[in-house]
Amino acid sequence: MNTTLIIMAAGIGSRFGEGIKLLAQMGSNGEIIMDYSIQDAKEAGFNKVVFIILKDIFKEFEEIIGNRIKEQIDVEYVFQELDDLPEGFVKQHDFLVAGEDLGREFTMGMGGFILKNTLSDNGTVTRGVSVVDENGLLSQVHETTEIEMGEDGQIKCDSEEVQEWISPEDKVSMNMWAGYPEFLDFLAEDFKDFLANVEEGDLKSEYLLPNIVDKLLKEERANVKVLKTQDCWFGVTYKEDKETVQEAFRGLIVSTLSKGGFSIHINPVIMIARC
Repeated sequence: MNTTLIIMAAGIGSRFGEGIKLLAQMGSNGEIIMDYSIQDAKEAGFNKVVFIILKDIFKEFEEIIGNRIKEQIDVEYVFQELDDLPEGFVKQHDFLVAGEDLGREFTMGMGGFILKNTLSDNGTVTRGVSVVDENGLLSQVHETTEIEMGEDGQIKCDSEEVQEWISPEDKVSMNMWAGYPEFLDFLAEDFKDFLANVEEGDLKSEYLLPNIVDKLLKEERANVKVLKTQDCWFGVTYKEDKETVQEAFRGLIVSTLSKGGFSIHINPVIMIARC
């Protein structure tokens, strides 16, 4: 079975400031975060990567990342434009290949990161805060904004409903989903309905995967296995995050020989298996 890593990299990254945050150099030899993620995915068994990007950044994107990895893994590009809108890695890969049947129309997996491991010291973040049942299945996911750690050690957010129970140990979605082609088929049709209901000139409406998955859960059409991970998230939501991530990479590289490797994850990604 072939498995494909799809990286949705068309986000503007407005909180980061100037420059393309996904192409910001983090490693001592000019590596970007995506280099590490793709290497992890390749070692886990994924044999193709599809980048969804804006056409305006294609040349720079290909020069910095695409040309370097195309000898190691099959690479494909999909362009997302406003005027032409489209109608933890080892666990994800193993879940897809195992072909586990969870008993509903859509069988999926979700990388379940621990909330406290995904926060930024430089501002608030948005996460899919999740509720996991006793069988390890996702029962709810709430796309929640303005999340931060308060001085009292308690999590703060802008949702009154989620604020009542959110904790640093909760599992959250970093948009690392595992699914099969039928889920992509569903998204293709559902996205048409989304576009039909967007008011003309509205450039801020978002088609958010956690909300889509939550809708399928409520309709009892999907079962999502939460694939728990202790990994820490390193990302550049804000420009000030860059130095912190660079320092984290230097430390990880120094310790990797003695600890047997490390995993780096970027946000957002979605993994889809193809038969």
